[in-house]
Amino acid sequence: VFDAISCGDRILLATGKGLNFLADGKPVPLDNTNTTWCLSFSSDSSVILAGQNNMISCYRYNKVKQSVEKNPVNIIEISEQARSIAEDKNGMVWVGTDVVKVYKLEFISGLFSPPEIKMLDSVNGVPRIAQVSVINGKAVLGTWAGLYTFDEIAEKFIPDTLFGKEFADGSIDVFKIKE
Repeated sequence: VFDAISCGDRILLATGKGLNFLADGKPVPLDNTNTTWCLSFSSDSSVILAGQNNMISCYRYNKVKQSVEKNPVNIIEISEQARSIAEDKNGMVWVGTDVVKVYKLEFISGLFSPPEIKMLDSVNGVPRIAQVSVINGKAVLGTWAGLYTFDEIAEKFIPDTLFGKEFADGSIDVFKIKE
């Protein structure tokens, strides 16, 4: 199990064998087509974003029935493993990968339409191994070099002193951060 999120009184698991609901202590397969590394709800909680091998899948979630549709309604292909995923206050979806790349997805017409995709790498300040999160509504990277936030004007990730200078100078590794 790589990640898990609560879906009402059930738990959705991201596993090496795809998506599974945990029911009565046992995994029940939902989608076993791809290794799933990470999960996140969209800002309106009607879509579950699943980071998988070489893709991001968007699954429709029914809050009333506490169910997820078996087939994704949108698939965005990328060339790496999506290891972390989060949506910021502006609706941008950020995807951390298993290499020095972060994807910024802008869904102009909603999560069920093709997004504009911007790939960010070391030129944009992405250090090696970056786990993306959202803190105070902004994209944040937890890295072996500390904590980084995205500067929209410079289009670059920069060291962040939110928790103190030691989190920005590379002296403390940050693997994953949650708000």
